[in-house]
Amino acid sequence: MVYLDILMFIISMLFLIKGSDIFVENSARLARHFRVSEFVIGLTLVSIGTSLPELASSIAASFSKESGFIMGNIIGSNIANMGLILAIGTLLFTIETKEKIFKRDSLFLLLITILFILLSLDKIISFADSALLLLIFFFYVLHLFRSKEEEKEIHYEKFARIKLKKDFFKHIILIIFGLAGLYVGSKFLIPSTINLANLIKIPTELIAVSLVAVGTSLPELFVTISAAKKGLEKILIGNIIGSNISNILLIIGISGIISPIKISNIDLYYIMPFMVIMTFLFFKYIRNYWVYRILQGISLLFIYMVFILGIIFFKLY
Repeated sequence: MVYLDILMFIISMLFLIKGSDIFVENSARLARHFRVSEFVIGLTLVSIGTSLPELASSIAASFSKESGFIMGNIIGSNIANMGLILAIGTLLFTIETKEKIFKRDSLFLLLITILFILLSLDKIISFADSALLLLIFFFYVLHLFRSKEEEKEIHYEKFARIKLKKDFFKHIILIIFGLAGLYVGSKFLIPSTINLANLIKIPTELIAVSLVAVGTSLPELFVTISAAKKGLEKILIGNIIGSNISNILLIIGISGIISPIKISNIDLYYIMPFMVIMTFLFFKYIRNYWVYRILQGISLLFIYMVFILGIIFFKLY
């Protein structure tokens, strides 16, 4: 039974990751078919698209009323994005953050992170809290549509290299397959995660904040590696910012609308403080133009390792 849960966990993660990859790639091509702005594709389809595993699994967890899974998955994903994926990207190549949009959006990420924690102080994300987060997300995306043309250039380079295909229906079918993969992956990920947590006798959010969060953050890692190979370092920062914003505003918002999200002491007093620390450092490094990239990458990775060691400590004690 244990081996079956482990096998289902791995298969579910693969379905989530591959399903999101198929969905994002073909949605981008379809959007370009209709002449949608490449900037809009970049900041919406890339950042939201790489968050699809978190979205799919969190929605499934909401219907199962598994608040611990949702919080661990989302907060853990944000921490992994900055402490693991961004750190790897920083160590791979030089990052330039002189564009005004990076300072603006990283500050926005820091502010909504603080807002998220303030809303969590009563240990529940209510329907009203979730509606507020979704409303902020709506105005944020609306603002992106109105951004200046020179800012758009930061985000569309990745998609400029996509060769358009004329087979319209092929993209539609592949998008459906991608969504099906997301559905199957999220459906079986929740029970296998809960069973594993019960087996080793630790809270569900600790499994979600480590194994699930890293697994669902793999699309961001793949984008990072792809950007490194192509010399598109700006994609990395834009993707991390957009993905973390989507995680808090969109995914927590939708999940809380479906069912109120309960906040545990582990969430409030251990996991969330690490997310704030990571986000603040991320903001500071961008303001300083990411000058000491090796030192900054190592510092983010070190904090992430401390975070993971803390989870092991919780497991042991």
